[in-house]
Amino acid sequence: MSEDLKDFQVRTFRRIHMSHSITGPLKNWNRSDWVRATKYILKNDGSKFSVDELKDHFLSELAKGHEKFPMGDCDNFDWKKGCLGHPMKEGEAQ
Repeated sequence: MSEDLKDFQVRTFRRIHMSHSITGPLKNWNRSDWVRATKYILKNDGSKFSVDELKDHFLSELAKGHEKFPMGDCDNFDWKKGCLGHPMKEGEAQ
């Protein structure tokens, strides 16, 4: 490496959307956790799940081989890893 480039670093930034574990709640949540989750995990139409519906939804997703689900819109989502990231333009990361 040439001397004039030894301290040069290229920084790249990417936006990562949040995702929610499917297996964690199934293993660890008690009833009050499920009740609380019905307030922020909504059906696709925006309506609320009952506790039993939410548990069934998690089990259904797990049966499909999914381990995570997106916490919003993400067009680069992997159902096992979560959001794979979105490149950001210079200055956007501030």
